[in-house]
Amino acid sequence: MYKRFKKWFGFVVAIAITILSGGGYAMAADVPLADVPDNPSLANRVEDIPGGGKGVQDPENRSGGQWHGDSRQLAEEQMHNATYYRDQIDKTICEMKLESCPIDQILRSEHRTRKSISMIIKYYRIGQRPITTTLKTAVKATTNGMGNEIIAMNNKCFDSMDTILFPKIKGYLDDGQTEDPNHPLMVYVVGRSAQGAPIVIAVNGKNNGDNCYDLPAIPAGTVMLRLGRAAGERDVETGSYYTMPEPSEQYCQRFIMQVEQSKIEQLMKTEVNWDFIKQERTAMDDMRNGIERSGLFGKKRVASWSNHGQIYFTGGIFYEAGKDLEIGHWQPKVERGSNGELVPVKEGDKTVYEYVITQKELVRFINDVIQDAGNGSRTKLFFVDNLIYQALANLKADNRLIIFKEEKDYQNWHLDFESFSSMGTKILIYRHDAFNYMQMDGMGFCLDPRYLEKWMFEDWDRKDYDLKNLFIRNSDAVVMTEYSGWTLQFPNAHARVSRPEFDTSLGVTDELQAA
Repeated sequence: MYKRFKKWFGFVVAIAITILSGGGYAMAADVPLADVPDNPSLANRVEDIPGGGKGVQDPENRSGGQWHGDSRQLAEEQMHNATYYRDQIDKTICEMKLESCPIDQILRSEHRTRKSISMIIKYYRIGQRPITTTLKTAVKATTNGMGNEIIAMNNKCFDSMDTILFPKIKGYLDDGQTEDPNHPLMVYVVGRSAQGAPIVIAVNGKNNGDNCYDLPAIPAGTVMLRLGRAAGERDVETGSYYTMPEPSEQYCQRFIMQVEQSKIEQLMKTEVNWDFIKQERTAMDDMRNGIERSGLFGKKRVASWSNHGQIYFTGGIFYEAGKDLEIGHWQPKVERGSNGELVPVKEGDKTVYEYVITQKELVRFINDVIQDAGNGSRTKLFFVDNLIYQALANLKADNRLIIFKEEKDYQNWHLDFESFSSMGTKILIYRHDAFNYMQMDGMGFCLDPRYLEKWMFEDWDRKDYDLKNLFIRNSDAVVMTEYSGWTLQFPNAHARVSRPEFDTSLGVTDELQAA
């Protein structure tokens, strides 16, 4: 009986399913084929699930099969969850490591800081008596056989009993009539005029019948070189070597930097690894770069602007150098023509010029740097801008000159230089950012580190402040200060350097062409 009922019930269920299926196909027959979705997920939409999530159509493509434009946003809106798709977050911060304060770096590494008891530094610098000068007023040939006054551009170079050589003027042989092909004219200082000019006789001059003390004609601008003193057999004294130190003054500037972090920032969890210590370090780098620029180019002055006391501004050592030198020259730029020959580059009808430095010019520059530098160091630091650096980099070396030898971590200064050596002098080159962003194009600074000093009224100081307890802000702060200034001893050991000014009537430069 049970088996018969089970069989009958199964038959009824089968008929019902068949009828229902037929009805479904009949309904589908009335729908156009183009309206039938290809994607089964669209034909079988998933509705909201009680107690669960949201149903999303087209789960394979997330946004209707298109993933461009704002499709990701559309997909997230469909999901009612704007943070469902997670970004790839780099949790580290890329900090720019600045190397634009090399002089400040050297002074901190060398520990050559001197303590000052005042914001105003009075110091004295002295150099050796100049060795060379030029003739200011032309000398006419003399015939009196006596001492004659000559006027130099710098009469302080010479004193009684000095001997002076005129390298470009020929002296005379012993007969006093024939020019000496090997020895230039040398004169002897027998006294000084009321105006302080040297009175001289010629040592190997023209013969006037009684002696050979007469001078030949000497044009203005002729180089004069001071030699050694010469005393007579019965001379017991001579002019004293007397020099007075030159008084100079510098101010210590109060450099200051403040970094804050609010109480909320301290409590909130951050997305990236950027804490207060790193923020403080970045601020310290900015402060040191400010010290570098002020130490180089600042204007020494005192101001009283508010009721917070006097403000001291330190002076820049760039303007304390004793020499101004030029390096390099301009020449027409050339390129290979269709036949392989070198032809000038043209910009319209104008010739294009480029700035170059030759080996001879570089050797001459080294000589000018060490000239009148006394006991200066034979190692110089040459800070340059991009344009001079580029010209130096294009210079080709030969057996006499080593160009751009790498000097890694020179003197433990944590600075890398490129150097070249000639005549026993080494020049260390460093491309200094300050000349570039201050638009001091084609300029540089040659520095003798032996005569560079830093004065400190108050050393680097770091203090923490709770601004909330001070009733200022709901923040913690760190204030960094330093009272300091730089000085240069012996100005002739340092030089401001520039390239020759371009004559625009000749054409245009390749730099203007590139711009």
